Amino acid sequence: MEDDEASVARLGIIGNPLGHSASPHMYNRLFSEARVEAVYELYQIEEYMVEKFTRWARINMKGFNVTIPYKKLIMKYMDELDELAASIGAVNTVKNNDGMLIGYNTDIVGFTRTLSRAGGLREYDNVLIVGAGGAARSAAYSLIGLTRKVVLASRSGVTAEELARELRARGLEAVGIINDDKRLSAYAPFDLIINASPVGMKPRCMESPVSADLVRDAELVIDLVYNPLKTRLASIAEDWGVRFIDGLWMLVYQGVENLRLWLGLDVDPSDLRSYALEVIVGDYREC
Repeated sequence: MEDDEASVARLGIIGNPLGHSASPHMYNRLFSEARVEAVYELYQIEEYMVEKFTRWARINMKGFNVTIPYKKLIMKYMDELDELAASIGAVNTVKNNDGMLIGYNTDIVGFTRTLSRAGGLREYDNVLIVGAGGAARSAAYSLIGLTRKVVLASRSGVTAEELARELRARGLEAVGIINDDKRLSAYAPFDLIINASPVGMKPRCMESPVSADLVRDAELVIDLVYNPLKTRLASIAEDWGVRFIDGLWMLVYQGVENLRLWLGLDVDPSDLRSYALEVIVGDYREC
């Protein structure tokens, strides 16, 4: 029994909260269908437990994902950082290489492929990103070279301005502000709106990160929340006839890259999406 357990690659995700996550079902369904000896589990932990978890993971895990709110914190416990993760300043994927923990950022790949899927790999005059955490950082860095201006909005405005300063140092016109309708309106209209905050996620399903008036003039809206699949923001975009793409595609494209890093697998993103959809709430009104 011990030999059987040792042969199973243990994977998972750390963060807080994790009740919305479709990752365990998505990955474990794939492992079952493809007969891969691996298991993916949730590890909802408090901040003070992160260091202890990494010590345990170094011995017991093949790799793991990192989500809100630990994508920056986890960096100081890595033995090595991939060049992209170091440049962005956020890690969402960790690979255990014979006891050495290597931090990667597959958010960039996930977001870029999601944007491409929406036909959005083109230049934008003015982009709004709601949130200033790891996902927002990845979205913002992905847009370097594709936009003239980025407005970042967070609850306090402090983290948004910190990220804006980094982007300005890289030649982008960027501003960080408090996420407030009046302040956002002063920078409107936005041709691309990205929600990289938890607003709209279970249990805050009835909320939208921005007002309907801001959505009306957008060309494309991307909500990185994927559970529910159709968020309140998605419904607003639909009402205005604005192109929308859901955040499940980002999770799926991340998953494809994660599985390549961890296990050397080549996976069809459509398969991962179909597995994830089995456990995702379809409409925000159903939450």
